[in-house]
Amino acid sequence: VRSRFIYKKESYQNDLKTDTLYLVKSTLNHALKNSEAITQIYPYNFKFVSDNELTQAIQERRENVLFIEIINSGDISGIDIYSVKEGRMIIGTMGWLNYLTLDKQFFQKAFM
Repeated sequence: VRSRFIYKKESYQNDLKTDTLYLVKSTLNHALKNSEAITQIYPYNFKFVSDNELTQAIQERRENVLFIEIINSGDISGIDIYSVKEGRMIIGTMGWLNYLTLDKQFFQKAFM
């Protein structure tokens, strides 16, 4: 799945438009730890949550929630976005983005 740009498919774009992206502040670059900064670079719904809130949402398979997983596997890294309810990847960045932190550059490349 990570071998291609799945974000560009309309069905996945709809998930981004209708679901809420849960963001854990400790995973964000310092400049993105406030709502105003995220709003400028991510055009959809988001919510800052604790690690525990994210874990609980995943365990409950909560509807309309997305979360981010940072992948670090040696030379290749990336950031994937998943639907909590369906366990389905919405965006797979491995191979076209090489990031270990959620920063402005990641959001601009992925969503703008």
